[in-house]
Amino acid sequence: MPALLYYVADLAVGFGLPLVVTGLAVGPLRATSVAQLYWLGVALGLTWELPIFWSALASPTPLIQFVVPPPVHPSVLFVSHTLWDGGLFLAGMVIVAAIRGTDAARHPGAPELALLLAWGQLSALLVELSSVVCGGWAYDPTHRWNGSLFELRGESITLLPQLIWLAAPFAYWILVRWVFRERVCSEP
Repeated sequence: MPALLYYVADLAVGFGLPLVVTGLAVGPLRATSVAQLYWLGVALGLTWELPIFWSALASPTPLIQFVVPPPVHPSVLFVSHTLWDGGLFLAGMVIVAAIRGTDAARHPGAPELALLLAWGQLSALLVELSSVVCGGWAYDPTHRWNGSLFELRGESITLLPQLIWLAAPFAYWILVRWVFRERVCSEP
């Protein structure tokens, strides 16, 4: 897939997700739950997407490099990737609900956290691999916060995304437990 097509697909999915989430109830989860889970993921994604993209715009040592310049300003990709993060977290919760049941998804414990961690690692790897294969963007393996795990097509698959998606499911798990605890406690 050429880089331009990759970027177009990246943007279409990113900006399409809020529309899908708004009108969708996924499996046994209610639509309001789906929307809350999605927007929690978007908010959490801001915590790493903002510094990563800011480094691409303003730092002499950016964390990411555009192998092929994107067809839009990088700030548009920042928004798209943040919306993608919400979708990745939501997909993790759909996996939890499918394997462990709806109640487990609404009140996640240790087994659900393990599923979120496994999904986080897999999705982080797939996202980086897809960009490298398509020639879109790549993380800088020489950056002091990022090391190379292995190379593919002359580009490094790096440590930082894996570390982010090792920590992020913990934060998401805590947020989901807090949000649904609040809902249960406030119901009549």
